[in-house]
Amino acid sequence: MKKMPAIFVGHGSPMIALDHNELTETYRRLGKRILEEFGKPKAILMVSAH
Repeated sequence: MKKMPAIFVGHGSPMIALDHNELTETYRRLGKRILEEFGKPKAILMVSAH
């Protein structure tokens, strides 16, 4: 069984959650690839200084 990768994603602008552009498309493709190759994650850890 492959180990799920650890990924750092700097949020930059909070508008990333609403935008549709090259960056958000890259994130979408990355998420799809992770699901296809590793399956659904058991947990997601999010760390923020805010």
